[in-house]
Parts: sequence; structure tokens; C-alpha cells
Amino acid sequence: MKLSSLPFTLKISGLLLLLELSLISSILYIGIATHERHLNNDLKRDKELVSSLLETSLGPTLVTRDLAQAQLFLEQMQKEQKLLYLLLEDEQGRNIASVSINSEKPLPTIDTLPDLWLDDGVYDFASSIYLSDVIYGRIRVGINLSSYQELMVKWLNRSLLAASLIILISLGSFMWFGHYFSRPLNQLTRASKQLANGNLESRVNLKSQDELGQLTMAFNSMADRLAQQVNELKTSEQALDQERTFLQRIIDGVNDPILVVDLDLRVLLENRASQEKYGQRLNSRYCYNLIHDLDKPCSNQEVTCPVELVKKTLKPQLLIHNLADSSGNQRTIEILGSPMLDANGELTGVIESHRDITDRQTLELKLLEKNATIQHLVNHDQLTGLANRILFNDRLEQSLKILEHSGGMIGVLMLDIDRFKTFNESLGQSQGDRLLIQIAERLKSATRSNDSVARVGSDEFAILLDPFKQLEGILNAINKLNALIGKPIMFNDQEYVFSASIGVAVAPVDSRQTLELTNCAEIALHRAKEHKAGGYIQFYTPELNQQIHEQLDMEILLRKAVTRNELRLHYQPVVDLANGDLLGFEALVRWQHPKKGLLSPDRFIPFAERTGHIFEIGQWVLLESCRQLKQWESAGANRLQISVNLSAQQFLDNSFVEKVEQVLQVTHIEPAKLELEITESMIMGDVDTAIQIMQKLSTLGVRLAIDDFGTGYSSLSYLKRFPISTLKIDRSFIQDIAQDPNDAIISASIVSLAHHMDLRVIAEGVENETQANILRDYQCDQAQGYLYAPPMPPGEALAFILGDTQPGALMS
Repeated sequence: MKLSSLPFTLKISGLLLLLELSLISSILYIGIATHERHLNNDLKRDKELVSSLLETSLGPTLVTRDLAQAQLFLEQMQKEQKLLYLLLEDEQGRNIASVSINSEKPLPTIDTLPDLWLDDGVYDFASSIYLSDVIYGRIRVGINLSSYQELMVKWLNRSLLAASLIILISLGSFMWFGHYFSRPLNQLTRASKQLANGNLESRVNLKSQDELGQLTMAFNSMADRLAQQVNELKTSEQALDQERTFLQRIIDGVNDPILVVDLDLRVLLENRASQEKYGQRLNSRYCYNLIHDLDKPCSNQEVTCPVELVKKTLKPQLLIHNLADSSGNQRTIEILGSPMLDANGELTGVIESHRDITDRQTLELKLLEKNATIQHLVNHDQLTGLANRILFNDRLEQSLKILEHSGGMIGVLMLDIDRFKTFNESLGQSQGDRLLIQIAERLKSATRSNDSVARVGSDEFAILLDPFKQLEGILNAINKLNALIGKPIMFNDQEYVFSASIGVAVAPVDSRQTLELTNCAEIALHRAKEHKAGGYIQFYTPELNQQIHEQLDMEILLRKAVTRNELRLHYQPVVDLANGDLLGFEALVRWQHPKKGLLSPDRFIPFAERTGHIFEIGQWVLLESCRQLKQWESAGANRLQISVNLSAQQFLDNSFVEKVEQVLQVTHIEPAKLELEITESMIMGDVDTAIQIMQKLSTLGVRLAIDDFGTGYSSLSYLKRFPISTLKIDRSFIQDIAQDPNDAIISASIVSLAHHMDLRVIAEGVENETQANILRDYQCDQAQGYLYAPPMPPGEALAFILGDTQPGALMS
């Protein structure tokens, strides 16, 4: 164990112990040295005394050679002085006398030992005997040192006793020091170690008021502050960890690789996309390790370092790097380096966002390569290859700009192929497209190179005739075009003859603006299409615009007709031809126009169908008719039925059957008392769908009638598949049934056909008894018309019911 690792108190105690031992040793040493000096002095004094006595007493004896006296004197000296031995020699070195306490031990000779020696408790010395400065002999004396040693031992015992007392006192001092000083220091040491090991609750319990107590209080206070700071630090670290985790989650959610690089190019942070793209390369502490797999910065390579650029400019920098992916394929990476600043605005690093733009560049290259194709697709019709509306308007705008400087006239034509929808439906979509392509080629061949032909609708075209000096040139071009359109077209070994309705606007007569000119031409086309014969050419006039605006105003007002409660229902009676009984009513809608008064359906239903308001109007008519029938039933007329006309859009609505079911549930009328009238054209557009809808309505118990039968193009093979209960003969056959044999034959045939198919027949538009009698002869079942009553408001209809001549036919 090293000295430096020993406890401080032990070091202090050891030092004090060493000091005390040194003190005791010094005292003992001084004492021994002092006693030894005194002993030597005593021995020297005794030696001088003995030597003087022997020299005085033996001198005469040796002169006289009285050996016996010498022997006797030695014996007496030995007894009195308690000498160990005495040895006397003459001047020739002969032993003339000797005495010894221990007779067994041989006496030393005079010359065998030095003159003075100290050994084995004997103090030995040799001395010459003089008489008048003449040496007569020598004597050797051995003095017993036991008495001197006893004195030394007594002194040593006393010294050791004093040292023991000092040691006991020192031990007591050490114990006091350990209790009052060392123990608190040990507590402080242990508490400090525990505090250093993380035990923030470690404290020292010492309540003294001395310096140790103050030191303890200072330690405990320091531990309290340290615990508080550690807790605050832990809280800060937790918040920092949460922020770091939150930040990491955010950047991990970014699909592009993101790296944070310090000014020494070390990677401080990266997101998951970076790890997935660049992997965990060996020793990838630096950005050039991670991204480029290099062992030194790439600033001197072919690529430019974004960190160096940002350090120079202190602004975001966008760079392009070409890197190889894990498969060795070259990828183009767009790197955005943004400066990362500290609180003082000093640059501390760079945030790099990497985006792989290889695919984007490839796509852009392909887009550039196909730009001409894309522009063509944007500006041309894909089917015919003609210009589309966008390109047509652009060319028209350019022509109008030239017209401002050069003068002249420009003709704008909107052309619609008559009855092309019929051809398309009969031939099929693909065959119709092929036929449309031939028509487009013919239109293009009928125009000049500086003219433009565009397809702006399914069978609608726009033609720019540019320029002409006079209107006559435009007329000639239109006539030539119209004549060419009317020539037969060979298609699938058959000849097809088409005509076109054409609307014409002329610049600058009608307008100098692109959109206004095309609008004028479309207004003219709209009027041209109203001529059912087809092949009609209509030039734009301000009166047409006025009419169109009136129609738009009507459409706008029609949108609010239901919410404003402006719609009305009139009811026309349906009677039994055989006995004249009232069987029910046909509900006919009217519009109480806020400016033009009460309007018939042909004045506003086409607008409703065109704008989509027919759904709301049709649903209102259906619900209101059933409610009215329920009111009549409450008045006692329980055997009446109500007929409601349907539009094609309303009938083909996917939710129409559910709407009918809802009306029946709300009004609580019997389904068999509701008859829905549909026309042949509504059914023949999509026969299979129409049959499915009719079957669902029939399942509800609702009756179905074919209205205006004979005027459409229905097939009898389809007729037998329809779940209908009634055929209504159109009024066009009834009007001249008495004068026109064909109308009579058609009417009779319809009645006969219906009866053979177990259908009842209603004749519409019966206005006189002659018509009624003929229909009775044909055994027609029912009739309606002005002969019986015109369409009436609900109140008049109720009066008609209550005033019927045969109430039994109405009341239950």
C-alpha cells in the first residue's frame, strides 16, 4: 500500500508517534551517554586511585623483593576493592604475585592484553610501578563492572518507565485525537466518497460548533447544492434527450439524407435516410469517409466541398455531386449546405440535405426530348390530329392582332355534325371514331393552308377562315365547305351522307375579342341546331345574343323555382271511354314565372334538363302529385290513380327507384295507384339498364306506361320485355284520326297490339266526340283531352271530382 493512499488521520497519528519515539530515543540516548560518561569518569577515578595506591604500596616491596608482602598486599587490595584479579610482575617480566576471584579462569599476562580494555563486565588496565622514576615492575588490575552495570540498569529501568508513561499519555492523546478529530474527518471522507459515487443523500451528522462543525456544515450545504444542481442537470438532460429524440424523429421522417457536419468535417448527426443510403462505413467519422469513402478531405478532388463554400460565404449553397451507389451505378446528388450558427451568430457547422435527382434528371431529359410531342398533345386533338380549342383560340388571337394592322375580315365557324350521335350509337364507339377521322380529313381538305380547323367537342369543330377582304369571300368559303361535307363518305363498303349545322361569327363586325367571337359563333350554332332538318348555316346577330341571354336568365330563375314555391301542378282527367267514368289524373307541371307568368313545360323543362335542375323538379312533381292524391282520398275519392311524366335523366338516375320508394312511404299511397310515364326514346338509349329500372319499379307495385307511343323508334322485340301496363297513343295520331286513314290504321293497330299483350290503351288529345266514337269502335280503353277537361289546378280538379255525374265511380 502506498503512503499516499493511507488515511490522513493515520498519517497524522503516525507522524506524532514518530515524533514521540524520536523524543524518547533522544532522551534515552542522552541519558545513556550521560551515565556512560559518568561511569567512565568513575572508572578513570578508580583507576587513578588504585594505580596510585598500588604504586605507593608495592614500590618498596618490589625494591626489597618482599614477595610475600606483595602477595599479601594484593590479597588485601582485592578484598577491599572487590577487584577481580591482580597480577604483579617485576622489571624482567616475571610473575611475582597474583590474586583472582575465579581460580578456574587463567589470569591474563601483562603483555597479552592492551593497557586498557573493557570486556565481559571487566574493566582491565595495566600500570607501571615507579620509584624515583625507576620502573620496578608492572601490575595488571581487573575491576568488576557489575556494580556499575547495576546502576546503569536501574537508570535504564527508570528511563523505560518514563518512556512507557509517555507512550500511555500519547496513546490517550491519540484516542482523544481520533474521537474529536479523526472520527469526524473519517465521516467526512466516507460521505465525500459516497457523494462522489452518486449517493446524493450522503450527509455528515456532527453538531459541534468548532472548526470541524463548520466544515461539516459547509460540506452538507455543498452536498445540498450539488444534489439540487444534479437534479436540475438531470431534468435538463432529460429535456435535452427529449428534444434530441424529437429532432431525430423529425429528421428521420425526411426521405432525403440529412447530415450535420462541424467545421472540421466531423459528422455530428445524421438521419435514417442517410444511414440507409451511405451505410455505416468503417471509420466514417468524417463526411468524406461517409459519403465519398475517402480517407482525406475531398476539397482538392473533382467535387466541391459544401462545408468550405459555406465557410467562405456564410450563405446556403447548392451543389451537385456524382456518387456511386452500392451497386456501382452513378447517381446525381443535389446537396444543399446551410450554415448552422450558435447564439452569437458564429458559424459552428453546416447542415447538409442530400437529394437524389438522378431519376428527376432522367425524366426531365425525357420530357425535353418529348417536348414537341407533349406540346402537340397539349394543343391538338388526339383522335383527329387537328388543333384543339386552346390552339384554335391562340391562332385566332394572333389573327386578330394582324387584323388590326392589315384590315380585312376573319370568319369564325362553329360546326356540328348533324345526327352523328345516332351513327355513333349504331356503329359503335370505335367505328364512330374512324368515321370522325374521315370527316376531320374532309374538313381539313376543304380549307386553305392559312385557315385552321380544330376539334372542340365530340362531333363539334371550329374553323378559322383568315383573312378575307370582303364578306363575300367568307360566304364562298362556307358554301364550298358545306357542299364538300354533304358529299357521301364510303365507310365499311357503305355510303354515309352527313350534313352540318354551322354557326358563323365575323371579325371585326361581331367582335374583335377572341372569346367574344367564339361565343358569338356558338350562339349562332345553337340557333342553327334548332332547325331539325340539319345543314343549316346561321350567322350571328345581336338578336340571337339577346335570345340567348333571355334563356340564361330563365335558367338562373329556374334554379330558385322550387325553393321559391313557383312550380305548380295541373291535373288533366283520364276517363273510361266506355262509360265516361273518371279514373284518375295526369299531373302536368307549370312554372309561375315571376316576369312572364304561367309557363308550360316546353318553355322550361329543356333548360332544366340542360342545367341538371330536372332532378329537383322531377322529385318535387312526384312527391306533390302523390300528396295531392292522398288529399283526394281523404275527401272520399279512393279509386283514383295519378300519372306522372318522367324525364330521361330522372328515369336513368341510379337512385331513382329509392326516391320513388321514399315518396310512397312518406305519402302512404298504394303503389298501384301511381303510374309513371316514360317515352320510347328514354328506353331505347340503354335498353338493358332501362329494363332493370322498370323491373325494380314493377317490384314496388308501381304501374308503368309508354307515353307518345308510335312516335319513337322502339322495337316490338323490346316492347314485349318491358314490364309495362299501359300504352298511350300520341295526340299526333288522334288529331287527324277522322280525316287521315293512316292515323286511323296506326291507332287501331296500337289498340290491337296492346290488347294482345294484355295492356290497356289511353288516347291523348281527344278533343271531340267524333274522335271519341272512333276510339270506342277500336275498343280503346281510356282517353284524355279537352273533350273532357283541360289541365286544371288542384282546386278545380277537386271540384271536377265532386261534381262528377257518376259519383259511384269515384267514391268507395
